[in-house]
Amino acid sequence: MDLDKFKRKNYYELLGVPQNASESDLRRAFRDIARIYDPSSNFYADLIDDPPKPRDIEIFKMVSNAFEVLIDPLQRKKYDALLKRTPKGEVPKYDPGAKSDDGMSWLPGFNSSSHGTIVAFGLILLILTIAVFSMRPTP
Repeated sequence: MDLDKFKRKNYYELLGVPQNASESDLRRAFRDIARIYDPSSNFYADLIDDPPKPRDIEIFKMVSNAFEVLIDPLQRKKYDALLKRTPKGEVPKYDPGAKSDDGMSWLPGFNSSSHGTIVAFGLILLILTIAVFSMRPTP
């Protein structure tokens, strides 16, 4: 398959699975594609002096990245949200290392996890409680 065709596919299309694919479906699809494009999987390449093609290496990197994102539930949730916001016919540009936009990313150790906001709120409440009680005069 042409490299440009691969670049115009979203992660689900790269792996050839539906959006509701299970973890085992993702693993099976990745394994099948990796057998074809993984540069290190061609056992006989050294014997016949056939180095891996740059196109195959690039395709393998794209498929590996898709698998890593979709197998992680948190990253998959982010990718699905991005996919819904992307206009039909366009490929979403997903950056797994992008900053969170949950409003609490300024606190160290908090990212876009679903419980991060609740924990941050509890931390702020605890600090305020300690501050209020430390200002009260002792009898």
